Amino acid sequence: MGLGKVRFIGVSNFVVSDLEKAQASLSKYKIASNQVRYNPTAQVLTGAARHAMLAELHSPRFVDLPPAEVYATLLDDGRYL
Repeated sequence: MGLGKVRFIGVSNFVVSDLEKAQASLSKYKIASNQVRYNPTAQVLTGAARHAMLAELHSPRFVDLPPAEVYATLLDDGRYL
């Protein structure tokens, strides 16, 4: 990994707390996950949270990007939607 060829370390089926713990243990690399543990009883987004997420994704910065680039850009920024 020290050769600069790794942008992210991928994980699957982590809950948010697991992602945060894993990221805290890494100083140089970012964690990427396009799969999260699904729990049908988990709380869904509030209307305000959904509106904020959609507003960001439809902003000029992201509106013309494919999903993979939006995802990578948000990860580069250290943000998770």
